[in-house]
Amino acid sequence: MNKTFERLKSFSDATVHLLHHLNFLRERGKVYPMMTKYPKSRSIP
Repeated sequence: MNKTFERLKSFSDATVHLLHHLNFLRERGKVYPMMTKYPKSRSIP
């Protein structure tokens, strides 16, 4: 296979993994607010 294509594929895989991880953390944050010391208005969307 093409080396450039392999690099792009691994990069996209890592990006998808990172986005999925961030989305999971955000969804979990809705159920279990980790930063309870901050008011809701100041929390990151």
